Amino acid sequence: MVEQQAWIELLVPPAMLLFGLALVGLGRFLAWDEASFLVGFIARNSGARERNP
Repeated sequence: MVEQQAWIELLVPPAMLLFGLALVGLGRFLAWDEASFLVGFIARNSGARERNP
């Protein structure tokens, strides 16, 4: 029983770290164009205008 638990203790923390990094990467991929969408949404719904740099 102890030997079986040892490999789980060695495998789970790196797996959790990799899963967390994968979630961050997926979130960044899915939100790559959200900034322009959010600026337009706020401008339309608040009556504000975008500044031209």
